[in-house]
Amino acid sequence: MTKIALTISIVIYKPDKNQLLETLDSLVLACNKSKIYNYKIYLINNDKTFPEYLNKINFKNLDILDGHGNIGYGAGHNLIGNNIGQYHLVLNPDVILDEKSILNAIKRMEENPKIGLITPNTKNEYNKRQFIIKEYPSILIFLLRTINNKFLNKLFSKKLMNYECHNLNYKTLNNVIFCGGCFMFFRSNVFKQIKGFDEKYFLYFEDMDISYRSNLISENVYDPEVKIIHFGGNASRKGLRHWKYFILSLLIFFKKYGWKII
Repeated sequence: MTKIALTISIVIYKPDKNQLLETLDSLVLACNKSKIYNYKIYLINNDKTFPEYLNKINFKNLDILDGHGNIGYGAGHNLIGNNIGQYHLVLNPDVILDEKSILNAIKRMEENPKIGLITPNTKNEYNKRQFIIKEYPSILIFLLRTINNKFLNKLFSKKLMNYECHNLNYKTLNNVIFCGGCFMFFRSNVFKQIKGFDEKYFLYFEDMDISYRSNLISENVYDPEVKIIHFGGNASRKGLRHWKYFILSLLIFFKKYGWKII
């Protein structure tokens, strides 16, 4: 049996249908541009109901995993287990890939076998920088982000910008630690060695956790040539239930790696 060169896992929960289709269109184009035709897309439905439109999605090499319910973001990605290929992409359903993103990620990993995880050059739909790379979190940072007060944000602006790595040179390759979860391009033996996502996190912080563990055994890099548009990332839109998940995950993270107050 031929080894799959690239696998992609996309966890969905009541996604925007049109955005999901745009994501899949851009993904297939990026795979074709990379001349990797031996790929597999896993669409993992974490909803208890099955959206009827999924039956009409007709993409090459796409499997839909369904029936497990809402088991959490990381656990959903872990469902494909040992089926991952030589490279594995963890992808959100609200991302548009540049047509050369897959090609450039693979080339980078072929050039440097020490790289285990690539995080992309991320802009939003208005072509503004999204700061998905982070520093180690603190209680103060998340209080400030939760309160979101203009005066406090200005008073602690340097600390907030440092947390979001505003000073990183985004024009060049950089070693980083904490990567955003919207696009995580793994060398699959690294993903397997760290046993995928920690399923204690239901939602939030699973990306920081897995990238931290990846960085312990390989290099995490930001690659300016791996470009995406990400339509998510709006923390201010969290509802009460999401803040509950957020705080619980924050506590799990600090208990695991150590508390930081300021």
